[in-house]
Amino acid sequence: MVTMSEGIVDRFSLQLTFVLFLSVVVVTLFMALLTAPQRDELSEFYLGNRTMSPLRNGLAMCGDYLSAATLLGSTGLVALNGYDGLLYLGGTVVAWMMVLLLIAEPLRRAGRFTLGDTLALRLTRLHRPARLALAVCTLVITTLYLVAQLVGSIALLTQFTGEPGAATRTLCVIVIGTVVIVYAAIGGAPGATVIQIIKAVMLIAGVAVTAIMVLNHYDWNPNALLSAAANHSGTGTQFLEPGLRYGVSTTSKIDFFSLELAIVLGLAALPHVLMRLLAPRKVDVLRSSVVWAVGLVGLVCLAAGILGLGATAVVGRETIAETDHKGDSAVLLLANALG
Repeated sequence: MVTMSEGIVDRFSLQLTFVLFLSVVVVTLFMALLTAPQRDELSEFYLGNRTMSPLRNGLAMCGDYLSAATLLGSTGLVALNGYDGLLYLGGTVVAWMMVLLLIAEPLRRAGRFTLGDTLALRLTRLHRPARLALAVCTLVITTLYLVAQLVGSIALLTQFTGEPGAATRTLCVIVIGTVVIVYAAIGGAPGATVIQIIKAVMLIAGVAVTAIMVLNHYDWNPNALLSAAANHSGTGTQFLEPGLRYGVSTTSKIDFFSLELAIVLGLAALPHVLMRLLAPRKVDVLRSSVVWAVGLVGLVCLAAGILGLGATAVVGRETIAETDHKGDSAVLLLANALG
């Protein structure tokens, strides 16, 4: 279980976690093999099964965007910053609404396999430079996003094993990177879709069950949860008001505005999210798929907000900050406290 002073787990729990991790890797690799493209066609490798239902497409979009590292960080923001952390989660939902209203349908009508196809259609005379420029942008954005995800995986590892050494960090990055490359090389788009669906289901189920445990702990009384969070935050009712982290000075207000702008516009520019919009065969299926994605992401954000408030209410803001000043340990500390 989580040790609050050191941020580690006991040997048995660590072994169990390792076994579960290997089991998930083996099962998902097997699923990637089963769903791998059966024909040597570009459309099947890049787009996969275009006859999937809107729910499955929505789950895949949700899985593409959300990750365990994202959940740890967003929950920690709420646990340490209260209302300001909830605004961060709200920006995520708004970003998906913008994708639904402004980007999804025009991109699907114009694109074929990749984003380069969309630009090539619009810029017929300059299609080669356009493809090259977009390829460079895609690689840069994807690399930065990958680095952030790998840093998140290290943060997650730290909560289980304590502060890992340089060799452990390097090994973790190599193992995770290799597994992801194998997924993509073997399964293509069909395999990646199945894996993202599995990840989304596991993530949604995990946060939903834990959020239910938090609400049950306070007899399903939101006021009791909010009061307990304020009392254990060390800041009183200010924890539930805007300005705890953003809004005290002009600089912090600009910082918050730039953060929200990056969330809203950044999601709409993530290559793997945009390429997912090209997969549905028909526009009406795409529209329904994005609606499902908005609903599922909204559900996860709502649950993450409950978990963040629950972590502050049950564990205490000071304890969370002492264990990890960024708040990444909030969910694990909460799970330990709830049993």
